[in-house]
Amino acid sequence: MNALKAIRKRIEADPTSQSSQTFVALVVALAEERAFDLSKLYELDYEMFQLALSLMNEWRLDRYHAATLKLMGTAWYIASVEKS
Repeated sequence: MNALKAIRKRIEADPTSQSSQTFVALVVALAEERAFDLSKLYELDYEMFQLALSLMNEWRLDRYHAATLKLMGTAWYIASVEKS
């Protein structure tokens, strides 16, 4: 399973977890081409850290791929719910 899909599934399964919150912030920052505090990645456990690195690698290569768009939609939804 690629990182984009794995992260989307993780966010959907538990949107309030620390790792999901970090992934949401990372995806929104990538999608909006905004700054992201990289120190947040060091708060993740090793497996989630590696997943975040894979996400950034896949994002760079497949920016407009369908899986990327699905993940962006999920992250934006979760981010908008948090602001409410």
